[in-house]
Formats: sequence, C-alpha cells, structure tokens
Amino acid sequence: MSKRINISVLDDNPFFNNLASFRINNFLEEYSQNNTLDYRIMSFLHPEDLYQNLGSGTNIILLDYYLGDSTTAIDVLKKISEKNKDCSIAIVTQKDDPKLSFITRSYGASAFIPKDDKTLERACYFIEKTITKRF
Repeated sequence: MSKRINISVLDDNPFFNNLASFRINNFLEEYSQNNTLDYRIMSFLHPEDLYQNLGSGTNIILLDYYLGDSTTAIDVLKKISEKNKDCSIAIVTQKDDPKLSFITRSYGASAFIPKDDKTLERACYFIEKTITKRF
C-alpha cells in the first residue's frame, strides 16, 4: 500500500515558487521509485489560497517568511495551527536570523531554511527527513 504525502509550497515570488515545486517534484519522483509513495505538490502565491486548500491531509508546507501586504509566516502559522496541527512546516526566508528561527519555531515551524544556493537541497532534505520520520 502506498503512502500519500501532500506538500504545499507558499511563496509570493512566482519564479521561486515554480522552481521549488519543480525541484521537489523531481526529488520525489526519484525518491518514490525506491519507496511506496504517492505524492501531491500544490503551490500557492497567496496565503488565502493555501487556507482554502489546507486540510488535515496536508503533511508538509514550505512557507516563505515575507509574503507581501505585511503578511509574515507567523500570521500564516497561526492560521495553519487552527486547521492542521500535525503538519511539518519549514520556513524559507532570505533573512537568516536565529531569533526569527526561534520565534517561528515557537509558532509551530519545524525547520528554518535560509534562501541561498543550497535552499532547495535543504528543502528536499527536510521533506525526506519528515517522510522518513512520520511515514
């Protein structure tokens, strides 16, 4: 029996959003060849779209910290916790700040990934670690 993994990407930058979704898809295609894994990746540019599609079946979210209109990942984390407390969330941000990492973790984030040349590699590692641990 295959395991169903639902992953959401929320980043207001269309280029990064598409790139992240593409890279995660490639990683999971390869990963699922050696595992019984069925996956779905949904990408969103706006928090409201994520909220409308967020349910208890969402397992992993990659969440940009700054989302425009003065919305931050902390605002989104609060709403996610109302609908899905079991979701593993990685904050992805250009600001590599230990204090910000601590704050987001206190609101339910599982990881903090700085945006640099290793971001997508770290995101895939986070996904693999989450799948291995939880499924």
